Amino acid sequence: MFVKLILLLTTALFLMSCQTEPEKFQQFFDKWSLESISKGIENIGEGTTDRKSLSTEQHVLDVPNEKAGLPLQYMEFVEKNAKYNVKLAVLNHPEIKSQSFMRKMATAGIGMAEAAKDLQISGSLLTGAKSENSQTEASAVANLSVGRVLYDYGSSDYAIASQKEAVRSAELSEKIAVEKIALEAYKAWINLAKSHEIEKVFKRGIDLATPLLGQIRNISTSGISDKAGLLAAQQKFASLEIGYAKTKSSTLAAKAIFDDVFQLSGAVNVVALDPIKLQEKHKNPEDSFSAALDIQANQSILNTKSLELKALKATSNPQVYFRANASLPAENMREDGIATVGVDVSYNFNDGGFKESQMEMIRFEMDSIRERRNELMLVKMSTFKVLEQQYQVAIKRIKSAEELLNLASEVRSTVKAQLVSGRSSIQDVMDAEVTFSESEIELLNARADAAVASYEIFTLTDSLSQHIGW
Repeated sequence: MFVKLILLLTTALFLMSCQTEPEKFQQFFDKWSLESISKGIENIGEGTTDRKSLSTEQHVLDVPNEKAGLPLQYMEFVEKNAKYNVKLAVLNHPEIKSQSFMRKMATAGIGMAEAAKDLQISGSLLTGAKSENSQTEASAVANLSVGRVLYDYGSSDYAIASQKEAVRSAELSEKIAVEKIALEAYKAWINLAKSHEIEKVFKRGIDLATPLLGQIRNISTSGISDKAGLLAAQQKFASLEIGYAKTKSSTLAAKAIFDDVFQLSGAVNVVALDPIKLQEKHKNPEDSFSAALDIQANQSILNTKSLELKALKATSNPQVYFRANASLPAENMREDGIATVGVDVSYNFNDGGFKESQMEMIRFEMDSIRERRNELMLVKMSTFKVLEQQYQVAIKRIKSAEELLNLASEVRSTVKAQLVSGRSSIQDVMDAEVTFSESEIELLNARADAAVASYEIFTLTDSLSQHIGW
């Protein structure tokens, strides 16, 4: 590095010692064009750092499918393909792409921070006309400046470390986004499958109840049955129709959410998912909370602010730089040219308390970040308790709904068999069909609620991104 610097200064002294005729000065610049000089200056610092160039061609998303060769096409929406389809939904989601670019932007910032420690070289060429002794003639002055930090009490190193920690924060933010979108995908899948199944149950119930209602209406008009039976039957049928209409509306809303998460449109067949298996660690999550991604992100932000504070403190000390400057006029270069080499020591004796105020602001911000961590832990614990309760209630509802469904199935079969012998009426058959449909819908709702709660608990206490193979 210093060998190259000496070469530059030697070149400057050589120019000062050259003859001062404008023709020879012009010959020199013809030989060493500004383009070649600029290329040489760019190459002087080459090899002093391991930073990678950041051309636009390199701004390509580092996404799993590029490594694993995954085709951008969903498989059938069944249990065995759930991880793959959810992973693909996360991969295609705009928020993940945005977070990826934010991470790359933070990575590029490391190069900016490291550049402050490298050799800084600048040059300029001023051309024009000068007037002296009532004579005007062409003039040109070349300026070359070289500088580098010698000692800054670690300020540059703290700035680099702070930027590297910012990259880690960006990576954690990307992982948090993956967790969030993966959970949204699972919930959208579960809710759409539930709506489809409930819609089928209502449709089947209406198809079975329609002819029964007609028979009841015919019997009532012939005077064999009273109007009360017809009214009860119509109320049952109306409840089916209303439930069917509400379910169709819910299906449209669930499909819109599903399409938004999975970036799809059009009809799709979605099979219900079972609850994810929860292990013992998911039931006692206190230890896993401390390793949660948002807690890690909080700590990373705190580390970044700590490094920023150290860097600010370091700038309050004297800053030592190596400086070299050369000013080379086109004429009388040897006599009028100036070259200086030395050490520059700068220190701000009094800034009116500006930096101290900056440091105080960072300290308060760090206190706020610590309290935010405590808040996150409290929210996690309270959320877990609520989800655990919802999951347990859903499991109990499944058992109860299964028992009721079995009983409703037996009653339906019995009533149909007794209708032939006259021991039951058509209205009894219709009531049995409605009760069976209601029991089946309750079971579908309970299973969906249990599945959603299980995935929410898993996301809170484990890593859903690892589960899908991200």
